[in-house]
Amino acid sequence: MKEVRAGGQFTLALKNDGTVWAYGENNFGQLGNGTKGASASSVKPVQVQGLEDIVAIDAGDSFGAALDKDNQLWVWGRGYDGAMGQDDKEDQPTPVQYRIGDIKTFTAGPDRIYVLTNSGEVYASGNNSSGKLGMELLLLEDHPY
Repeated sequence: MKEVRAGGQFTLALKNDGTVWAYGENNFGQLGNGTKGASASSVKPVQVQGLEDIVAIDAGDSFGAALDKDNQLWVWGRGYDGAMGQDDKEDQPTPVQYRIGDIKTFTAGPDRIYVLTNSGEVYASGNNSSGKLGMELLLLEDHPY
């Protein structure tokens, strides 16, 4: 095992072979296996669909994120807060590409994501209450800012 990250009521694990596994609550698709809902939760690890060559993972309260070897970020789970940066607030039960590429590193907060690109730019998406995204007006930012 390379990394383990704790989400709100679920856990992500990055294996040495670059695959990502998840277990726990799955109300919003945070297990990334194409299902969602209370009956889709799992006490046994399930593989997050479509991910390979992953080098880093992190988890918010109800979403997961994984960076691949090509510097692309993949996100899945709860879309309500806009953290996944998809220009909508739809839940994603399987990984989708984050809208910013060439990512050097990233971190997930409970309801937001921050990314640092290889060119030194910083982007954020998600819940901006109390200005935590560094913006003055919007409460929920559903695309990278």
